[in-house]
Amino acid sequence: QLDGKKVAILVADGFEQVEMTNPRAALQDAGAVEPGRRHDDAAGAHQWMSNLAVAGDGSVHVFYMDQRYDASLKLIDITHAVSLDGGLTWTNERVTTKSFDGDLGIHQEGYPFIGDYLGVSCVGDDCWAGFPDASLGEEPVIAAAHVHRTA
Repeated sequence: QLDGKKVAILVADGFEQVEMTNPRAALQDAGAVEPGRRHDDAAGAHQWMSNLAVAGDGSVHVFYMDQRYDASLKLIDITHAVSLDGGLTWTNERVTTKSFDGDLGIHQEGYPFIGDYLGVSCVGDDCWAGFPDASLGEEPVIAAAHVHRTA
């Protein structure tokens, strides 16, 4: 039994919604509690390529690419979501100050490519995230964000 246990479901690009129907129902039937949605974008799912880490104080930090700040849903920003209750509720903050065009990145084979990953790691209560950033209008560079949460 999973009574009261929090279970997060993580899916990768290319999954079909129906692939999660039975596993999700089985977890709920066993008493598992799903964490809350990590983003607060009421318009829909314009977030992807997330990564997470847990800080020493137990706070959960997720960084992800986000298009909600651009009305055309083309330009990209980085958002940081933090949960202080094990993933049941989340607070979001925009990390980047200027949206950028992901098509400015060029793969070694010549097509537009923003990159593969976001990275995040926590040591104690300090968390660092690394991500691509093309906000200067050029090919992406690696940018970093530091988060320190005090009680």
